[in-house]
Amino acid sequence: MASNQSFVGFEEGRSITCPPLFKGDTYFQWCHQMEFFIKALDFDLWEIIEEGFVEGPKKKKNRSSKDMGKAKLNAKAMHTLICGLNDDVFKNVSSCKSAKEMWEKLEKLYKKEEMKCAKVDDKSAHEEPEVSSNSYISCSYSFDELVFEFKNHILKNKKVVSNLKIQNDLISKTNDELEAKLNEFEQNNVNLQNLLQSLEKDHQKEVDDLKKEKDLISKELEKKNNFGKSNFYVRQSSAPRFIKGKCFRSIWVPKGLTSTTTGAMASNQSFVGFEEGRSITCPHLFKGDSYFQWCHQMEFFIKALDFDLWEIIEEGFVEGPKKKKNMSSKDMGKAKLNAKAMHTLICGLNDDVFKNVSSCKSAKEMWEKLEKLYKKEDMKCAKDKEPGK
Repeated sequence: MASNQSFVGFEEGRSITCPPLFKGDTYFQWCHQMEFFIKALDFDLWEIIEEGFVEGPKKKKNRSSKDMGKAKLNAKAMHTLICGLNDDVFKNVSSCKSAKEMWEKLEKLYKKEEMKCAKVDDKSAHEEPEVSSNSYISCSYSFDELVFEFKNHILKNKKVVSNLKIQNDLISKTNDELEAKLNEFEQNNVNLQNLLQSLEKDHQKEVDDLKKEKDLISKELEKKNNFGKSNFYVRQSSAPRFIKGKCFRSIWVPKGLTSTTTGAMASNQSFVGFEEGRSITCPHLFKGDSYFQWCHQMEFFIKALDFDLWEIIEEGFVEGPKKKKNMSSKDMGKAKLNAKAMHTLICGLNDDVFKNVSSCKSAKEMWEKLEKLYKKEDMKCAKDKEPGK
């Protein structure tokens, strides 16, 4: 049984239907993954983020079909971005009216901050950091925003204090009631035990008579059930079969039949003992080791998801014009397949592995770079594990 489940060697990667969550750090990595997630979801969503959207008439009857389509795309793109932001980050972009404005504001707020943190870390490795008097104030906030945040914190603290006072009063009131109920329960328990002891003494004789009668009835039933079975059937095994904590009843088979002839009967029940395998909707997670096993499993996962994705990985993709109106329908189809294939591969890589292939422009380039980086390393580890080395 263990050998049947040995393929479950990798953890599940991230779901391909959920965007990566941005918490305010590692902006570049999130930005790169979010771009391919949006392109894989709907290529038109990424175009509306790049080109922007100007809101027209609010009433639907006053809008053209083209404007209505762009409004729907903008709403879907904003919803997709919001699903990839935590509450603290969302507060900074909640006033944005378009997906492009939201994307550019995130870049403005966090791109410079991450570059600044990277420079500070690099500088602190050689000298002691200098602490300025205003270093605790983020340059991304204006004075009005700081005042607004400060007022919100005061209101929240007041609510918390009032709630704590109410809870404290409730606890103090109910404490005495709980003690009284506990004492009452203990007294009732003592009375119940005394009552059971008295009943047991009074009816012990009746209980003994019932047990004797039950034993006699059980013996009579056993004789009736076994009547005629010894002439036609033999018990295959005197002990029950156990598979992974599940107990199966012993199989009764006709005389003259061996265990090999009853394999079909046994196989009809054996599947009950297997545990569930890995979900078929999540790719296998690659952490940098066991490359050959991951590569093999990932190939079949991609083919099962969409065979065209595997073809775009094998054949490659050369990026053409960036604007949709300059693309042919064939180039547009390949661009969509490439984005979906890259997104699927990214979902099967942990953060450390993803950093090594984050600069790739196509799924084929990403697949070949993974092979170049980890195939030799995996072969080296296999040689080291050979006996006598």
